[in-house]
Amino acid sequence: MSVRTFIAVPIPSSVKTEIAKFQEKLRQHWPDEVRWVNVEMMHITLQFLGNVEESQIPDIAKAITQALQGSQHFEIKIQGAGAFPNHQKPRVIWIGIHDPDQGLQSLYQKIFPAMQQFGIEPEAKEYQPHITLGRVANKTLHNFSSVMEPDKAIEFGTIPIETVILYRSDLRRTGAIYTPLSETKLGS
Repeated sequence: MSVRTFIAVPIPSSVKTEIAKFQEKLRQHWPDEVRWVNVEMMHITLQFLGNVEESQIPDIAKAITQALQGSQHFEIKIQGAGAFPNHQKPRVIWIGIHDPDQGLQSLYQKIFPAMQQFGIEPEAKEYQPHITLGRVANKTLHNFSSVMEPDKAIEFGTIPIETVILYRSDLRRTGAIYTPLSETKLGS
């Protein structure tokens, strides 16, 4: 049986609380045009693995731990907001990450070669760490730039990156449910 999976770092509840306040402000502008992500399910994805055989999960978890051996924990700032691909045609609304030492990029660079042995290829686009707030539901968001402009520099807090988690993702009509499958502690 195959399982939909991804590798990510968790976000502490104190930062999620601040993100929820901001998300609610945006929801007032676009109540029906955006499918908002449940704040409790938010994380920072390192690599989406897609469907993998359930029997491979222990080996994938072991490969993640081995790939990250010697990686130290670090801190990042959660700040700013924007959209992919751009503000003129937003499809994904995101919260930004300030990671001056490129710690998340380093974790990604260590993980993706380890996943290739399982037939998992890196994504074609460049890795851009972010937190997804919502996805635009095939509509135009009126006044997107004017709503987002004041919040370009908004800060949500500093978070320690101490753990990398392999998650299972079960898609439901009410939204995705993420279940931790394994955990790798950094600096151990």
